[in-house]
Amino acid sequence: MMVEGAMSTGAGFILLSSKSKTELTGIGYTIFMIAMACMRFTADRLSNRFGLRRMLQFSGLVAAIGLILVVFIHCY
Repeated sequence: MMVEGAMSTGAGFILLSSKSKTELTGIGYTIFMIAMACMRFTADRLSNRFGLRRMLQFSGLVAAIGLILVVFIHCY
């Protein structure tokens, strides 16, 4: 929820303030929304198959790695 909220509220500012082209801003946000929708459609099936605890651990790990990458990439 933290990543989704940050992306939906601050996407325009983040993407426009970066050194990316203006045309890529809409594409980046669109890709994020498509990925989020795909995971919402498949999350129940994955949690039934692998278990809720394992899914939460994996999701937390992926979110932490993503946030760490954003911090380190933004520094360079």
